[in-house]
Amino acid sequence: MIPPRATAQRDNLEPHNFEPNNLEPNNLEPGHEGEPLLGLSDKLRRGDVLATACPSRAVLRRVTSRWGVLVLIALQSGTYRFSELRRSIGGVSERMLAQTLQGLEADGFVARRAYPVVPPHVEYSLTPLGAEVADKVRVLADWIEMNLPRISQSWPDGTTPPSTDAEAS
Repeated sequence: MIPPRATAQRDNLEPHNFEPNNLEPNNLEPGHEGEPLLGLSDKLRRGDVLATACPSRAVLRRVTSRWGVLVLIALQSGTYRFSELRRSIGGVSERMLAQTLQGLEADGFVARRAYPVVPPHVEYSLTPLGAEVADKVRVLADWIEMNLPRISQSWPDGTTPPSTDAEAS
């Protein structure tokens, strides 16, 4: 049985409360029907994406962004220079690719290696953590591709996905 959700008051945490070094290990509180409820320290250590202030939301946003998914999938096939990566991902601007790579690098998913040569030579690859998350994203992308005929039945004309304002970024 899935533990009951914590109260809204406990979910409304300040970001500075997510310091794993300040947490007590394995605090469990009794839940409903004798089921344990994750204690605050366990919840913070794991993350709670539904909590407003949980830092996992920022990571999820970068990984599942329009370009984050495509960068992770592209880098699964190996190391790329910036221009090669941009060519492999149709439609991404230099600015958006640079921002996406910076975010994924900041989260430890992408490694950037700059060589001290002229002209500049920079390569991008997945870290071991990046390879793990890319595998998860790939499963989702594969599922979407396999189920596209069923998904497209919900589209107004059956062939063109409806666009949203959120996709513009």
